[in-house]
Amino acid sequence: MSGLHFHCLRVRDVQPDTDDSVVVSFDVPEALADQFRFEPGQYLTLRHEVAGQDLRRSYSICAAAGEAPRGGVRRVPGGAANDPASTERRAPVTPHDGERAPRMSPEQREELRMLLRERRRPRD
Repeated sequence: MSGLHFHCLRVRDVQPDTDDSVVVSFDVPEALADQFRFEPGQYLTLRHEVAGQDLRRSYSICAAAGEAPRGGVRRVPGGAANDPASTERRAPVTPHDGERAPRMSPEQREELRMLLRERRRPRD
């Protein structure tokens, strides 16, 4: 049994992105806001039931911090979970998961910039 806890979130919006993908946005109730607060590099897991089979798919969060979570969903030929969502329904979603971006002090960021500049300089 998985330790994942799914919350049924309302699908706020489904926007076309490319010929074979959409961006799905979710409404997060205030009571769950802290659990769904995210940082770059994290993802959401959605549960799909297809032909009685419990499928789970992870989608990278593609929203700025402080915005409602949203993720890009690409249609895969022959894919079992190809119905990304519609604004008519709710979707089982886990709070974010995945590694967070490393935190750096201003000094560390400046040192990284200097190292990157050094690597870009032409060598004699």
